[in-house]
Amino acid sequence: MKSEVFYNKKSIEKSFDIKVSPLVNVEKDTIVNINNLLNRVKVVQHDEKKKKFIFFGYGLLLLASMGIFISIIK
Repeated sequence: MKSEVFYNKKSIEKSFDIKVSPLVNVEKDTIVNINNLLNRVKVVQHDEKKKKFIFFGYGLLLLASMGIFISIIK
């Protein structure tokens, strides 16, 4: 299916054919275990909580060290 597209007052012919990717296997049916998916989501959420806790800890450490540094300088 060809179509003419006007871009900057010029006519360009483009082909709008649908191409199927060879990597996608649509015909194969697979069984999905919902427990595995839910466990994966729980692990990801747990890792996000750990990252937030570590970030918060570093922030408190920085704030405390700056407070100590300022109190020593005075």
